[in-house]
Amino acid sequence: ISDNNNYFLTLLFTLCLTAISFGQVIITELADPNGELTGRYVEIYNVSSSPVDLTGWALQRWTNDNTDPTTSANVDLSSIGTLASGSFAIIARDESAFQTIYGISADIDAGDGGPADSNGDDQIAIIDASDNIIDIFGVPEEDGTGTCHEFEDGRAERIGSVAASAAVWDESEWNVWADSTVSGCTSHTNSPRTAPGDYDPG
Repeated sequence: ISDNNNYFLTLLFTLCLTAISFGQVIITELADPNGELTGRYVEIYNVSSSPVDLTGWALQRWTNDNTDPTTSANVDLSSIGTLASGSFAIIARDESAFQTIYGISADIDAGDGGPADSNGDDQIAIIDASDNIIDIFGVPEEDGTGTCHEFEDGRAERIGSVAASAAVWDESEWNVWADSTVSGCTSHTNSPRTAPGDYDPG
């Protein structure tokens, strides 16, 4: 009986840790500023009450309507280290340009073609060290053009009430501005945005 109790306690503890990890870090903003591609970035945030070690985690991108993620477009988040509770991290397309445009430093320079270099019709996810999707923006295998997850020449910002990550995208959790008119969305506005005034990284 004692062995069985120990087994079930261990299983319960493991399940709790797994559930906690899936609710901790979320994508809060994606940027494709109109006329300023070097100002592109992805912002992530720790919504939990505990620090999260991002060692082995990555930001991943599906390009257009590709079935598989673009492996070359992944960026390792390990260099961020531990993300404190209530803290943001910024993954920029070009860290030097980002600092010039927004007046603050980015945490990671992801480079051209990376997950922070989307032109607004791709899908972006946070994955953990076991390749589990922790949080995602957009619908993999669906080109974002003309959909609720198109943010071309604009931005997508998570609404402030979201308190947990989601492995399946929920468009109602986002406010999106783009250069297109899309119907059937909770908050998608045809209004291209320029940097830095319309963006608030960090």
